[in-house]
Amino acid sequence: MDQQQQLIDWISHDKNFTEIFNILDRYHLTEATLCAGSIRELVWNKLENKPSSILRNNLDIYYNDPGESYEHYLTIQSTLNQRHSKYLWDFKGGVAGGIGIESKFNVYPIPVTDIAGNPNMTQNPNY
Repeated sequence: MDQQQQLIDWISHDKNFTEIFNILDRYHLTEATLCAGSIRELVWNKLENKPSSILRNNLDIYYNDPGESYEHYLTIQSTLNQRHSKYLWDFKGGVAGGIGIESKFNVYPIPVTDIAGNPNMTQNPNY
């Protein structure tokens, strides 16, 4: 068996990889790509006869669909992290090298009606 076929067999017989690909498919993320780190660890552990678990590390997913808004991108990442929390999803997108989510998006803007109703409240930074 050649190396390419061996890699395909290892990935296709790993229950976590299968589940990850099924999750991405379920959310219609056809533009999503699992990056090499997860696969590299699988190969290393197989070659060293060590147990392999994708649950220990971040799943670097490159995702860039120009037809979707940034808000939709954030919603997808949030949904995956909430509904499939056993995996450490780390979405990258926007450029070939991948970028993480900007830290200003760690908090959401406060609705103007809330601020207007409370004189002690101020808008979150960067909004």
